[in-house]
Amino acid sequence: MSKSDVIGLNETWLNSDNMDETLEMNGFDLITNSVGHGKGLATYFRKGKFQHCHNVKEDKFQLTKLTSENVDIISVYRSNDGKLNRLSEFLLKLIDPEKTTVLCGDLNIC
Repeated sequence: MSKSDVIGLNETWLNSDNMDETLEMNGFDLITNSVGHGKGLATYFRKGKFQHCHNVKEDKFQLTKLTSENVDIISVYRSNDGKLNRLSEFLLKLIDPEKTTVLCGDLNIC
C-alpha cells in the first residue's frame, strides 16, 4: 500500500466526517464522506499528487472526487436501494469529458 497514490475504502463504519489521528497514514491526506454505519467512503491520497475537489453526500450514496493534472478519480458507495438514475445525474456532473476518469467503489449492481 505504501507505493499507492490513492487508496479507497468503501462501506466504512465511521460515525462522522471528523478526522481521527488513529486513521492517519504517513504521506497521505484523508477525506471521509459518511452518513453512518456501513454507509460511507474513506479515501487516502498521496500529498502533492492528487487534490480533493468534491464530495456528494446523500442518504443512499456517497461520492468523493479527486483530481490531478492527468486523471480524475471518483470513489462511489451506493446502498442497494440507492436510485441509479439519481446517482447517474451526479456522476454526469462530476465527470470531465476532456479528462481520463477512473470510477471505482461499490455500486451494488447485481
